[in-house]
Amino acid sequence: GMSEVTRESRVTVLECGWVDGGDVCVGGVSGGGRSGAVWPEWVIANGLGGFAMGTALGVNTRRYHGLLVAAMRPPVGRAMILSQVADVLRIEHPGEDPIELRMSGFHFVGEGQRLMAHPGLERFEHDGAARWVYRFDTPIGVVRVVKSLEVADGHNGCALRYDVAGGAGLGWVLELTPLVGLRDVHELETGAGLGERLVSRELATPEGRPGVLVAGRDGHLGVHLSTDAGRFEVRAREWGPVEYVWEKRRGLDGEERLWSPGTFVCGSERSEGSVTLSASVEGVEQGAIAAHPRRERVAELVERVVEGCPGAKGDDRDRLARLAAATDLFVVKRVGESGRSGGADGPNMGGGVSVIAGYPWFTDWGRDTMIALDGLLLATGRHEEAGRTLATFAGARRRGLIPNNFDDRGGGASYNTVDASLWFVHACGRYVEASGDRGLFESELLPACEEIVRCYSEGTDYNIGADADGLIVAGDESTQLTWMDARRDGVTFTPRFGKAVEINALWHHALVTLAGLVGEPERAGELRAMAARVRASFAEVFGDGRSGLVDCVEPRGDGGDGGCGWRASDEVRVNQVFAAGLAHGPLDDAGRAGVIGVVERELLTDAGLRTLAPGSEGYRGRFEGDLFERDGAYHNGTVWPWLMGAYAEGVLRAGGFDEASRERARGALRPVIDRLGVDAVNSIPEVYDGDEPRRWDGCVAQAWSVAECLRGLVLSYA
Repeated sequence: GMSEVTRESRVTVLECGWVDGGDVCVGGVSGGGRSGAVWPEWVIANGLGGFAMGTALGVNTRRYHGLLVAAMRPPVGRAMILSQVADVLRIEHPGEDPIELRMSGFHFVGEGQRLMAHPGLERFEHDGAARWVYRFDTPIGVVRVVKSLEVADGHNGCALRYDVAGGAGLGWVLELTPLVGLRDVHELETGAGLGERLVSRELATPEGRPGVLVAGRDGHLGVHLSTDAGRFEVRAREWGPVEYVWEKRRGLDGEERLWSPGTFVCGSERSEGSVTLSASVEGVEQGAIAAHPRRERVAELVERVVEGCPGAKGDDRDRLARLAAATDLFVVKRVGESGRSGGADGPNMGGGVSVIAGYPWFTDWGRDTMIALDGLLLATGRHEEAGRTLATFAGARRRGLIPNNFDDRGGGASYNTVDASLWFVHACGRYVEASGDRGLFESELLPACEEIVRCYSEGTDYNIGADADGLIVAGDESTQLTWMDARRDGVTFTPRFGKAVEINALWHHALVTLAGLVGEPERAGELRAMAARVRASFAEVFGDGRSGLVDCVEPRGDGGDGGCGWRASDEVRVNQVFAAGLAHGPLDDAGRAGVIGVVERELLTDAGLRTLAPGSEGYRGRFEGDLFERDGAYHNGTVWPWLMGAYAEGVLRAGGFDEASRERARGALRPVIDRLGVDAVNSIPEVYDGDEPRRWDGCVAQAWSVAECLRGLVLSYA
C-alpha cells in the first residue's frame, strides 16, 4: 500500500475565505506588489494536449482559463470549448423570498469592485480533480455544496458534479448555465453577434438525459452538454463582457463575450442530492469522464520515485512525491499522418508520445522535451513512453535538426534551434542507460544520432556547423537558435550567434555519449578523437572553468589577413552551468567547481538561477510589462527554476558525489521545490523575477521546471 507521505502528497488543500487587503486572496498567496489580485492557479491535463485551468477562487483571470480546452489535433489545435458554468442554488424559504446561493464568480467589465474572495468558499482541493467546498450560513441553517471538476483521461471532455447537503429538509433547485467559447484558445471573442456564429439544438442522450449540442455554424467546433437529471430550458443569450486581469497585465486584450444556449434546471425534494453536468467534444458518455485512471497512474509514478530513493527521509520524500505527481501533466499523445519516414523529405508526424512544454500556451518543443525527458519519463519509470517520444522526434528530423516546436494551429514543425539535436543525443544516451533497450536505439535512434553528428560536422541549416577548431558555430545577428530565444518585433534580445558555451559543452558531451553507444570500435575511436579536439579548443576559447567560462564568442571581420576574428562576451551568464553539469562535459573537477562557485555567487536564488548577473549591462530584474518588455527581460536576469537540474548535477560532480555535495545540492533545490503548491497549485511556474520580491510569471506549469528539479533531487540520492 501507499505510504502516508506519498498518498497525502497528491492532495493540495487551500483554506479560503474573506480577507483584508487587496492582494492576498487564498492560501496566503500574495500579489507581491502587482496591481490587482493574484490567486493560485491549477491545471488538469487530459493527455492529449487539452486541459482545464483556472484559479482556486473559481474566477477566470486569463483567456486560457476554462473547464474544457480541447486538443482537436492532439496535442495541438487547442480550442476553448467550455469557459465556465454560472451556477445558482435556490432553496425555497416558506414565507420568505427564495434563498439564492451563487458559486461561480466573474469579473465583468466596468465593475467597480472585483471579487477578491468568495463569502461561501471554505476551501479548494486538488487531487487530480479540482474541488471547491462551499459553506453557506442561511436562515434555515448551514448549506454545503461540493463542486468537483473531473477531466476525462484521453478524451476531450469534462464533468462538473455538485453535491448538495443541508437546508433543514427543504428541497432545492440548481440552475446551471454553461458559457461556451468555441474559439481558438489563444484568441478572444470580442465582438457582438455571437448568436449569429453559434447554433444550438436540444438532443436526447443515449441514457435519456437532457442535453444540448452547441456548434459553430461552419461546423468546425461543437460541444455536447448534458446533465444526469432535470430539464434544459432554452435561454440563448450573450454573457459579459468579462474581464481577464492577467491578460491586461501582459499588455493584451483582456475582455471577452461568452454565449450560453440556455440553462439546465435540476432539483431535489430532499435536502441532499447531486447533479452532474457533462461536456464533451466527441460526445463521450458521462461514465468515461473520470479522473480515476489518472489517479491510479499518478499513484504508481509516486510510488516508483519515492521507493527508488530509499535514502530520502521526511520532507524530501514528500518533495519527491509531489514532483512525481506533477510530471503527469505534461506527457501527451501525438497523432497525425503516419507511414512516412523522416529526414530530408520532411517530418513524420505520425502517432507517438510527446511533452507539452508548458501550460497554457506552449505546445511540444523539441528542446524542452529532450531536457525534460529524463525527469518526466526516466525518473518515473515510463521507459516505453520515453522511447516512443524519442522515436517521434527522430522521425521528425530534417538535415540533422530535431524540431524546435510545432505550431499550435497548423501543427507544422519549425527547426530554428541549434541545441535541440544535441539534447536529443543526450536523451538517447540516458534512455539506453535507464531502460537497457538497445533494440529501439539501434533501429530508430542511432541513425538519427549519426545524422546529427554528420550534419553538425559538415554544416546544415541556420549556419550551424563545425569550425576549423572543431567547435560548433551557429546563426547570425538575426537568429535565436539557443534556448535564449526571445525575439519580438524584429528584435532578437539575446542572439548569441557564433560559438556559444553550452552548445559546445553539449557537442563534446554528444560525441562522447555516442562513442559509448555505437557498436563499432573504429567508429567509437573516431568520435572520441573528435571529442578530444573539441575539449582542447573549448579550453582555448571559453577557458578552463576555474574562474568561470566565457558565455559566447561572436565573429567579427577584423581578424587581419582577411581572416575572421572573434569577440568574447564579458557577461556572467548562466549557460556555463551546463559545462559543469553534463556527465561528459569538457571540464575537469576543478573546472566544474570553479563554474559552480561563480554561478552560486552571481546567479543562484531561492527560485532558480538568474540568466544574467545583477549589475551587468542589460540586466533586467523585473519580468513585467507588455510582451516586448517581458521578452527583453526573459533571458537578461529573469530566474528560471529548470536550470537547477544542471546546477545540482554540477555540484554533485564537482564534489565527487560525496555527502557534502549531496546535501549542498539538496539545500539549493529545496526552496525551489517548496514553491510547488504555493505559486501554482500543482506545478512549478516557468520564471521568476531576478530581484526581490521574487514574483512568478510566464506559464503557470512548466515541464522542465518540474522535471529538472525532480531529476536533481533524485540524482542527489542516487
